[in-house]
This record gives sequence, structure tokens and C-alpha cells, in this order.
Amino acid sequence: MRRARWALLAAALSLVVAAAIPRGFAAPAGEKAIELMGPNGRCNYPRPRGGLMILCAAGLRKPMEALRKEFEQRYHIPVRVAYSGSQCLLAQIAITYRNRLVDLYIPGEEYFAQQAEKRGFVAESKPISYFVPVIMVRAGNPKGIRSLKDLAKPGLRVGLGEPKTCAVGKTTQELLQKHRLAQAVKKNVVMYTPMAPELGNAVKLGSVDAAINWDAVAAPYEAGTDIITIPPNDNLIVRSFVCVLKSARSPIKAKQFLQFAASKEGQAIFKKCGYTVDPKHPVYPHKGH
Repeated sequence: MRRARWALLAAALSLVVAAAIPRGFAAPAGEKAIELMGPNGRCNYPRPRGGLMILCAAGLRKPMEALRKEFEQRYHIPVRVAYSGSQCLLAQIAITYRNRLVDLYIPGEEYFAQQAEKRGFVAESKPISYFVPVIMVRAGNPKGIRSLKDLAKPGLRVGLGEPKTCAVGKTTQELLQKHRLAQAVKKNVVMYTPMAPELGNAVKLGSVDAAINWDAVAAPYEAGTDIITIPPNDNLIVRSFVCVLKSARSPIKAKQFLQFAASKEGQAIFKKCGYTVDPKHPVYPHKGH
């Protein structure tokens, strides 16, 4: 009974990480999906020999892939990364912690890094970038959306991140609560997504009229969407962290990756990929009055 329950949970978690990622954040052609757990309920990480295993928020995939490649070339240490929602990955760490299968955890928001630290999972952590919420709308902004308040307009179709599974969903909920708009906007929500990148395709393909997303995640969809910024004083800017786990199988190499990610060279990679590394200079500066 216990083994069967474990197997079902393992299968569900495997599907979460192997889920399709929208264009712009998709895995390269031919890349084998990372299977977190085997169907027999046993841990089945395809860890690179002598390398690192990282669990990372889906919204950070673009800079993380660039960072991974540069790190491997510089230090000749193989790195494998699994992407999913921050909460889903944290749950995976809790399940496999004693098996020492994961070396680093990189959630999309500081809250999840704090949760991992409270549970005693984190040995060391450092901030690596910032996420700034923006409003994505269909190209040409046919609904005339200019602010968060406009997301409560009758008849509007809104897409949001799932608050319990991904960082952008949690921050969006807090942002709407801050402006007392949570209930009004909720009436227009037609889609909750488990990962930030899925919101970009939803707006671009017309499945929703608007969505709240991270600035860097919204950027690749500029060709089919418009970006509406939120005044800095009204917004909730969050930091993303890289965390070395106490259970890391390769702690020295894991710390080496952390230091590289937080270094000037690592920050340059994030900036080149269109991510905010200085909150005073976001990807989309607010130009409103």
C-alpha cells in the first residue's frame, strides 16, 4: 500500500517536470525529458556522473541554460537542470531529501527559498535576479487595458499563475490583494497556469485578453503581445535565489555554481538574457505619470 502510494506520487511529480513548456522556453529538439522518479517508486534521477543536479523555476529557464553551458565549459562539470513550478520543485526536494539527489534549488521567488530554509534544506543561498510583474495584453491592446484596475472590467478574460504552485501566481495574488482587487479580478479569470511561461502563449494565442507575468518571461512574446508596466510604488518586485542544499551530493561543486551564478559574469548572463539584475533598471521601465 505504501509503495503504491509512493509510486502514484512519483508518477505525478514526473509528469509535472516533463510537462510541455511554451515556445520561447521550450527544451531543445531531441532533449530527453528528465524523469524524476521511476514507475516502481524508486528514485531514478539521471544525474550526470561527477556533476550537479539542479531544480529550477520554469521562468528562469533561458538564463539558466546559458549559465549552465558557460559553467560546464569553464569548469568541466556537467550540469542537469529540471524545470517546473517553484512549489512543485520544493515538494520534490522534501520527498527525495534523504536520498541526496538534488544539489541546488533555484525558485522564482524569495518566499520559496525562505520556505526551503525554514525546513532545514538550505546550506547557503544568494540572490541572482529580480522579477518585476507586468501586464501582458494582446497585440494592439484591443481591450484598452492600462492598469491593474482594468483587469476587473466586465467580460475580460484574464490568465493568472496558480498561487499554490508557481512564484508568479503567489506574487500576483499578493499584488491584487494589495490593491483590493483580488475578488473583482477573480471573476474574470478563465485560466490558472502552473508555470509562468504558459501565460505568454495564452495571451499571444488569444486564449486570454490579459495576464500578469514576470517582465523577463513576457519579453520573448513581444511579437504578439503588448506589455503594460505597473508603477514601481504600486508593484511588488521579488528576488530569485540560488540555494545550495544541505543534502547536496556534490557540495563543493554546488557552491562553485552558486558563486558563479552570483558573480559579475553570471549577472551579465542574466542581463544578456533580458532579466532584471538591478531593480532600478528593470527590463521595462515605467514611463507613466
